[in-house]
Amino acid sequence: MYAEHWAKDHKEIKILALADYSSENRFNVDTVDNLHVERVWSRTMSRNQIVNIIKNKVETFAPDIVHLHYNYFTFGGMMKSHMVLNDILELVSGKNIKSLITLHSVVYKPLSRIITDMLYTHIYTDKFEFMFRGLFNRTLRLTLFKANAVVTPSISAYDYVHKLRINKTYSIFYIPLGYEFSAKIPYVNNLSSSRINISFIGTLSPYKGVDLLIKSFVMINNTKENVDLTIYGNPVTKARKDDKYLRRLYGLVKSNQLEGVCHIEPRFHDYDELMSLIFKSNIIVFPFKDDGILSMSASPYLALNTTSKIVVTDSPRLSDFTGIGEVDIAKSGSVESLTNSILKAIEKLDAVRVTSQSFLQRHDVKTVSEQYYDLLMKLYSFSSPKE
Repeated sequence: MYAEHWAKDHKEIKILALADYSSENRFNVDTVDNLHVERVWSRTMSRNQIVNIIKNKVETFAPDIVHLHYNYFTFGGMMKSHMVLNDILELVSGKNIKSLITLHSVVYKPLSRIITDMLYTHIYTDKFEFMFRGLFNRTLRLTLFKANAVVTPSISAYDYVHKLRINKTYSIFYIPLGYEFSAKIPYVNNLSSSRINISFIGTLSPYKGVDLLIKSFVMINNTKENVDLTIYGNPVTKARKDDKYLRRLYGLVKSNQLEGVCHIEPRFHDYDELMSLIFKSNIIVFPFKDDGILSMSASPYLALNTTSKIVVTDSPRLSDFTGIGEVDIAKSGSVESLTNSILKAIEKLDAVRVTSQSFLQRHDVKTVSEQYYDLLMKLYSFSSPKE
């Protein structure tokens, strides 16, 4: 663990490291006086328990750095990570403490969106350091504005930080490369269009939510002329079951004369495609009870990008992360009830659309890459090291 190396190399710095159960045996705390390791059992601990542990240790240990290592299950995976990050920001605000975050390669894609948004929406950016270990994902590059250079896999995060001397004040940022660069900034995305895109994300298996949604969409389509529906399947479902249900879906679309406004995509292939879909959609429908792959990866990102989103769900995993509207499919019970709920959500969306139109008229909205680059350069200008 990097925290152990840093503590040994810099005796003058006190480091509070939060170790998940998966990292339990990586520390030799007895030999490092200036490193305190606190065990965080993310599968059994709540957000409040984790935050209280951090808060108490910050007060009693008075660290210079709080180190979080995101591994396979750290902080319960994607569900708790963004909330704990936000709490850490609040805890270190006003204190002379940095929060150092290392990311394991397995969580690059989902967390890249989360942390990028946190860079964009919080003023505490100079309190954060972002480190990566493992192989770099091809859609990500770690940009170190301190050195105006791009780190490649041949340079380890620890070696690079060690050269910069961690006791100096500096900030590290990164920019994810990918579809975001051609999209509008998140909170006004898709609002300049008059169309409403409803995306259904779930397994293509026999589930009453799909039938409800199709029938509901027929009613919505008769009421609203500017609505599109896209049905996306889960790549982990079994092909035979998919084929049977796909024929049923296509039959419903054709019999209800929804060709051209209702689109069926049997597969999406990875998190990038899922996040891109979320970016493009105004209304996202998660009609499943407990689909761990989708809900755990998408929910934190939804939580940070829902100012212009409607979340339609019956998943308890997503219940705390909805945006300006929520429709519970399970509680709707009938086509009419679900339709009315979605129409009310669209009314809320239209209200946001009006507000955002005035925003668009007052601002020259740039692409995401330009927005992030401008912001990060401003942040770098006032957080640069003072020799």
